[in-house]
Amino acid sequence: MSIEFLRKFEESFPQMQFDATIFSTCNNITELVREISSTVGSQAATAVNTPETASTPEPTLQGDASQSADVRSILLELISSFTGFEISSFDLNADADTAYGLDKFLFIPLFSKLQTFFPDVTLDPTKPSVCSTIGELLDEVTVQVQAGSSLSNPDLVDTKPIFVSVLGLDESDIQDDTEFETIRLDSLTAIEALHVIQTKYGLELPSNLFELHTTAKAVNQYISSKRPGKSPKPVEETAMDPEKDEDLSDLTPEQVQSVVRVLRLDEVPMFVQKSSSSGSPLFLFHDGSGAVNYLRRLGSVDREFWGFNNPNYATGKPWGSIEAMASAYADYAVKVAGSRPMIFGGWSFGGVVGFEAARQLMRGVPVKSVVLIDSPFPVDHVPSSNEFMAVTAGAFTRGGRTPIGRMMWKQLQQNAPLLKTYDPRIAGGPYPPLVLLHNKEGIPPDAFLPYPVPRWMSEKGTDPCLLADDWSGLVGAPIKVIHLPGTHFTTFATPHLGDVTQALVEGRAYLDEL
Repeated sequence: MSIEFLRKFEESFPQMQFDATIFSTCNNITELVREISSTVGSQAATAVNTPETASTPEPTLQGDASQSADVRSILLELISSFTGFEISSFDLNADADTAYGLDKFLFIPLFSKLQTFFPDVTLDPTKPSVCSTIGELLDEVTVQVQAGSSLSNPDLVDTKPIFVSVLGLDESDIQDDTEFETIRLDSLTAIEALHVIQTKYGLELPSNLFELHTTAKAVNQYISSKRPGKSPKPVEETAMDPEKDEDLSDLTPEQVQSVVRVLRLDEVPMFVQKSSSSGSPLFLFHDGSGAVNYLRRLGSVDREFWGFNNPNYATGKPWGSIEAMASAYADYAVKVAGSRPMIFGGWSFGGVVGFEAARQLMRGVPVKSVVLIDSPFPVDHVPSSNEFMAVTAGAFTRGGRTPIGRMMWKQLQQNAPLLKTYDPRIAGGPYPPLVLLHNKEGIPPDAFLPYPVPRWMSEKGTDPCLLADDWSGLVGAPIKVIHLPGTHFTTFATPHLGDVTQALVEGRAYLDEL
């Protein structure tokens, strides 16, 4: 392997002469990168080429060019080992998933491996969800490494690279005095940016920081004013523990209320969209994480639209069963809709809750139908392992044990097991009409080794659609299937929001005609 890496360095810097013994004298990758950079600098390289075998255009990123080449070379080696393709075969402008099977969910284990090469930089595996090609992925990773390296000076406060990474911007898109509202900093991305800043600078910051300080310059000044003369020790981050029930008793009331405000947990149900349409209102229930903040990112569905967060989110009080949860949510919905027929549904776990709520109400209050958004079939359901949930929870809460991350993990621990004991056949029908919004792409079974991916997330297909067949068999009637791009966990990724919105519009239009 040392020979292979040396060959890649020589391809990246064809005018340089490298001493092969550096691999025996350097104790780790960090020392190796420094030695290579020193060699390049001492030999006065004036141009840096990316590996010739990867037919990639010259990098357009700002920053240290030798570091960019290091990052790109190492990442290409890792992608090659993950996909089984030779680097020489990569077309950096081709779709990474279609051409090489580099599913976006492989980014998490890929970044985990990449992190070992850059231990001084915290890499975020969720940001490349908008990357479609290997070239875009190379650029994104280089931005992250350079942004992390720029914070190596403990006395320098510069949050612009963080906003560039979180929002997927070019560096030219944000200046010191750029107002956040002009660069699409919404409530979701604000959560991400706030957590990264808190982690980098070791500070507990107010949840409304970006409302009070509306430019990067203002945020920099605020953070500088709060830091002691000596740089504080960074906030320790540890992974979610699959072996222990999450204990939230140490969270302060202020921390809990901050999460309540950000996720709008005090609104049950949470109003999402208004409409002049007289059609059936749409109620979508939360997934296993307990929150539906992602619904606010959807386009117009031309229907009165409500979302259900778990009303017990802040207290951590568990529900005894799917039936009990659905009954309570149905009561809330009836108070809003009155005698109007309703459409229930939800993503993943939420679709099952919507199905049960509709089943209960069909004996009295009119329920039009249910929209299942890639929801698992509940009969004889095998719950995801605690280890698998811990890995995915860590990825989608930025890997940190922040109050919001810990509360979300608590929800997953409580809600996922409810599916194991739920069997709608016991109470029986009548069952509501169904529409299934189904992700076409499966998560690779080995994406989270050594932890297995649940079969219903990995075994996808359009003909036949096994998930649709299962649901159809339960209700005893055919169901309409609308296919969505991406895998289960990328359903609400930014590139797919338009498709999900259109699928909801198509689904509720179909149900309106029944």
